[in-house]
Amino acid sequence: MIRFRKRKGQQGQSLVEVALFLPLVLILIAGVTEIGQMLLTTNRVQTAVRAATRFGSNGGEDAGMVIVGLNSVTQTLELDSSRWDMWVIRGTVNDQGTGIDNWEFNHAYGDGLTQRFAEVDETEIRNDVLASLQQDYGQSGAADIQFVGSHALFDAESILGFETYLSDVYFM
Repeated sequence: MIRFRKRKGQQGQSLVEVALFLPLVLILIAGVTEIGQMLLTTNRVQTAVRAATRFGSNGGEDAGMVIVGLNSVTQTLELDSSRWDMWVIRGTVNDQGTGIDNWEFNHAYGDGLTQRFAEVDETEIRNDVLASLQQDYGQSGAADIQFVGSHALFDAESILGFETYLSDVYFM
């Protein structure tokens, strides 16, 4: 039997290696978990916005759009009105396809307490909707299109304690 003798300075080497390596592994695991949680929550918010818009495009009222959107995420996200803000967007592009004649941007749900509530820029959203329609259909093809959409903000909880919010706009 061969025995290895430990030198005097090597007795705590393994403990020091673990002490240096373990925090890095824990931070890596927490980071991967946080990213996964944010991707999942982003998917859920997008699902809510799309479901609400789909309901609205079939003639649904604003209140119904909110209910459909929130019902699509009831099992995975909190429905607290202090963590959600939802807007309903309705409009019609003018007959040249260069602007929007009728524009409605109604805050349909929430207490206005989300982190980015004050930063919602209705004009920017309006311009983005028009630009997207013109890109998809061309300027003349976008003429007289009626559209409905929804915009949602959700304050997500972070596992690591970061301030996180999610936002999505979808229209048809």
